[in-house]
Amino acid sequence: MKRFYLLLGLVVLVLFLIVGCFEGCTKLVVTILSPADGSVNVSINPALSWHVESNSSIPSVFDVYFGTSADSIPLVTNDLAVEAYSPGPLATSTTYYWQIKAEAGKKTALSEVASFTTGTYGAVYFFEDFESGDLTSNPWVTGGDAVPFVQSEETQEGTYTLELSAIGADQSCFIEVEVNLPQDAVITFYRKTSIRITHHYLNFYIDDVLAGNWSGKSGWYQVFREIPAGTHTLKWEYKRDNTGDAYENAVWLDKIAIYEAMDLGEEVSMPDSYLRAVVFPRIGKAATATAYAKELGDFTELEADNLGIADITGLEYMESLKWVWLNTNSISDITPLQGLTNIEWLYLQSNQISDITSLQNLTNLDFLNLMDNQITDISPLENITGLYTLALSHNQISDISSLPEFTNILHINLDYNQISDISIIGGYTTLIGFYAINNNITSLIPLENLTNLKILYLSGNPFLPSELSHIHDLTQITNLQLENLNLTNTDVTFLASFTALYELRLGGNEISELGFLEDLTAINSLWLSSNNISDITELQNLTNLRHLVLDQNSITDIQPLVDNSGIASGDLVYLRYNLLDVTPGSDDMMDIQALIDRGVIVYYLPQK
Repeated sequence: MKRFYLLLGLVVLVLFLIVGCFEGCTKLVVTILSPADGSVNVSINPALSWHVESNSSIPSVFDVYFGTSADSIPLVTNDLAVEAYSPGPLATSTTYYWQIKAEAGKKTALSEVASFTTGTYGAVYFFEDFESGDLTSNPWVTGGDAVPFVQSEETQEGTYTLELSAIGADQSCFIEVEVNLPQDAVITFYRKTSIRITHHYLNFYIDDVLAGNWSGKSGWYQVFREIPAGTHTLKWEYKRDNTGDAYENAVWLDKIAIYEAMDLGEEVSMPDSYLRAVVFPRIGKAATATAYAKELGDFTELEADNLGIADITGLEYMESLKWVWLNTNSISDITPLQGLTNIEWLYLQSNQISDITSLQNLTNLDFLNLMDNQITDISPLENITGLYTLALSHNQISDISSLPEFTNILHINLDYNQISDISIIGGYTTLIGFYAINNNITSLIPLENLTNLKILYLSGNPFLPSELSHIHDLTQITNLQLENLNLTNTDVTFLASFTALYELRLGGNEISELGFLEDLTAINSLWLSSNNISDITELQNLTNLRHLVLDQNSITDIQPLVDNSGIASGDLVYLRYNLLDVTPGSDDMMDIQALIDRGVIVYYLPQK
């Protein structure tokens, strides 16, 4: 019996040792495989992998800890049955830390903490820098009316770039390539244009959908666009309309690359749906999509007239803008424009703008159109000295003394304001056109030295007729408007020496004699409505007339117009509210019919 208990004890001891060894000798080791610890330029869509060594019959499961802080790595998933995990997409140029916990029954094991850093761009799916000197590095296809070619005269950084040029009116040329992307990516390239603004374009297409277009003369700039996974045809096209010009007419491309990821900047906030509808399609996106700052940074021109736009928030990202048309909208706040210092042409006509402070730093402006707004203070313009054209008509301006010392100003339009003192205009000797209809001007002295003036509009001001003496020597003028000034025959005799006149408007005065017109044979457009004219004999030799307005006078005989051989098909003659006999068969009606038979468009009804 004693031997039995001794044997039983030995069996129990052996079983205890076996079980203890089973529990205590289970091997469970986790090793990080990929990305290896310390890896750099890792894809933003990495596949984490590891390996477990175990002699347990119980399958291992895994918890994954993953994050950007080495001190406290958060648990992102647990009880995985496979030795792999995909945490992406990740941020570019960022260091990540990760660790794996394995569990087999009651046994657990932790891997070492590993780290890796994602690349700036991720994987490279396509690259072309034309440094081979030809188009053999990729399967390019060219076509159109000229062949794009690699050249070395106009370069971005390296030795070669691609040029698209040598096309005429209504022609185009293109280059395209097919790419196959395993996942969503970003395409970037550099472009430069030297073409006519709004008439010639460099267009970029993704699968025949416009994703960018550029016009005008602009230096090298980097373009960024998102592009989805799949097979795509990428096309760059240089296209001209039928407008001829003397521009260099060429566009260039360089460093075309498609990366797995790039930093596109912050998400664009553009709350105005009408603005989004015109901007987002230009980057190949729907108006409801998400856009990023760098996608808008390459815009050089924006045409968005008459679209109902009220809020231009989002334009601040268009740092390359040079030419902007936002006429006839509902814009009141132009703050988003304040940092866009590359703008050269800015058209904001017919909006609701009263404060133009945001324009004060736009010192590269050449053309500024602020007509038909609610502006009273123009002092923010005092540093914009390089303007060629300034249009401020139909506002509420009374003081223009803060206008800058323009160096090259050609045209100033101040029509329909409340301006009385135009002294500052006298210093703008480069002026070609001065427009000041319907203001409160009483003195024309500042105009007398403007010997380059070709266009002068002064209708509807309260100055005395004697003030016209200050423009008597400006005989180079071609377009002159002096309507509604109560001028008499003697007040306009000085015009006899203005032989360069092409357009003359003298409506709404008290003129009855036209002798001063006798030698003004260059006149094309003549407005004499609402005067006291009865005799138009002097008009028969003005053979360049194409537009003649004689409404509201006392004319009884239009034979001089019939005798004017220059009045012909397509010309316009207005004879309403005179003393003509327009009954069938009358002399006047026969003269009217003679003009009509020559193709002249005659407006003669009603008569007084």
